[in-house]
Amino acid sequence: MPVMTKYEFIMNELAALEKQVYMYVQKTQVLLNENGELKKKVRRLEKENKEFREKIESSVKTGIKDGADIPGLFDASALSDEERENLRTKITELIDKLDFHLRS
Repeated sequence: MPVMTKYEFIMNELAALEKQVYMYVQKTQVLLNENGELKKKVRRLEKENKEFREKIESSVKTGIKDGADIPGLFDASALSDEERENLRTKITELIDKLDFHLRS
């Protein structure tokens, strides 16, 4: 087998390096394209998220207004004294449970 000269050896190494650089450039281009597409998708999803939040906020505001328009909903005659006391007890228990879970 013939002995490679230094020149041939360096040229072979250079060719191998050029191939590696070319492959890295191609991978970089693919990654840049994917990154651009993902950025577009993130912007679109953020816009959708903002729109959904606005819809929810308007629905909540509308729901509160609608609930406030119901006659007798928050009047003293809506619940008897016993029902009010039971409701207070249940609310207090739920608040205690939430407080316990938040502290642990």
